[in-house]
Amino acid sequence: MVLSDIDFKNFHPKIDQQAKIVPKLKLDDLVRESNVLYPKLTYLISTWNRRGQLLRTLECLARQKMKDFEVLVMDDGSTEDIRSDCDLFLPYLTINYFHRDRDEWRSCPSSSYKMMLPHAKGEVITIIHPEMMLHPDATEYLYWAHFKKLNDANYHIIIDPGPPDLFDEV
Repeated sequence: MVLSDIDFKNFHPKIDQQAKIVPKLKLDDLVRESNVLYPKLTYLISTWNRRGQLLRTLECLARQKMKDFEVLVMDDGSTEDIRSDCDLFLPYLTINYFHRDRDEWRSCPSSSYKMMLPHAKGEVITIIHPEMMLHPDATEYLYWAHFKKLNDANYHIIIDPGPPDLFDEV
């Protein structure tokens, strides 16, 4: 999105003007999913008062072609009702909601991710931000592209896959 001259002049880095925009969701065409017991991939999302952006991200996740994943969302002390937004997607996603109170300013969500990691069941763990809008093939790409087992070891490594070529179909 390009800011107008007035928006640019009024921009303040501590105020996210996009966070308050709640998108119009289209969920009536989504297929209801049952919970995935053994997910191939886990998405970790930490959010603080980014309701509109989180809704967009969850809709993108619900539209993934590969469905073998779970979503863990940490509400890092939001004053907005993040729980009801997550509940809206329960018919379409395997989603677990976590909440913690915010007693001080935190600019780094790493402690939220550390709290969610023990609950992750996926073979591959991916951290995404609530403002990310993923292509419908993103989950499959993250799981398979440049996925390599190391010498029968019990762990995996993702070699930097670089950006996917999303224009092959055009």
